[in-house]
Amino acid sequence: MIPTDPTRPPDRDDTVVVVADDDRIIEGCRAALERAGYEVVAFSDAGEALAAMADTPHPIVVKDHDLPSMSSLDFVQGVLDVEPFAKVVLLARGGDEASADLALRAGAFGYVMKPIGSEPFTRVLRRALVAYTREDAAHQAEATVRQESGRQASVLKKVTVGTLTALLNAQEARTPLFRGHSQAVANCAAGVARALGLPADQVSVIRTAGLLHDLGMIAVPDDVVNKPGQLTKEEFGHVAAHPRRGAEILMPMDHLGDVPRFVLEHHERVDGSGYPDGKRGSEISLGGQVVALAEYWTAITEDRPFRDRMSVKEAMSTLVGTGGTWFDSKLLRALQTWISSG
Repeated sequence: MIPTDPTRPPDRDDTVVVVADDDRIIEGCRAALERAGYEVVAFSDAGEALAAMADTPHPIVVKDHDLPSMSSLDFVQGVLDVEPFAKVVLLARGGDEASADLALRAGAFGYVMKPIGSEPFTRVLRRALVAYTREDAAHQAEATVRQESGRQASVLKKVTVGTLTALLNAQEARTPLFRGHSQAVANCAAGVARALGLPADQVSVIRTAGLLHDLGMIAVPDDVVNKPGQLTKEEFGHVAAHPRRGAEILMPMDHLGDVPRFVLEHHERVDGSGYPDGKRGSEISLGGQVVALAEYWTAITEDRPFRDRMSVKEAMSTLVGTGGTWFDSKLLRALQTWISSG
């Protein structure tokens, strides 16, 4: 049905729920509502009405304030629990204004004084339906914006990571021994994260941090990166600054989530001996610890200008010896699980 009221928003639910145990009230409501073009579903028990609303919510509910089966306060809360935007209109008698006002403060939309006059009654319902429609439309628009923003953030993340990966590839090309290092760290970090049972979205963020962990190395001079011997204090200062440099580059990119923090922490150690901030234990995020372990594992199983790579057995023996000092033992077990599965 299409109501005769021209201000009524189109394409809305035409059903009004009426809750009363007096047949005269139900029929009076029904007559006024059907003349205005609404359909009516009537209940004599408030609990039955709430059960029906849980299955099929409707935007407008009319309740007799005198109904003994449930207070208007409890009824309003029950309706809003199943349909947050529903509008509850109370039918009150003279002298009930104070208790009806309490129901309004609890979330009821309004009340109409008995006996019901057709024009005042339908006028309140029109206002209720307009309010419902506006709130519902705003909610739908907000949900659409969130969905679209999420989609755009996903696309933007892919573009950003793709661009930064190209920069990392160019950086790694400075030293043949470093080629593929970032991708190997990303794979290891994701494997450890999965072995820890982390959800897919956290695994993805940790993988991205593993891929971008050495972004700050673009600020380290070539002669330091390629030096075959021990670094001087000044040279090590350049290297030790790269986690912070990388995090600073990534920090403005909000769509990357926790990636900047994980990059910042990928050389921290649980005993506080790492850099750049000397964080200890739980001060280091789980993602930062995972990337740190993945980076160290990858580094010691790769050739370097100043040493040969370790075998898997040697590397694992070395790492086990750091359990509880450099790396959390739980993460070491997750690394072993990932290695065994591969």
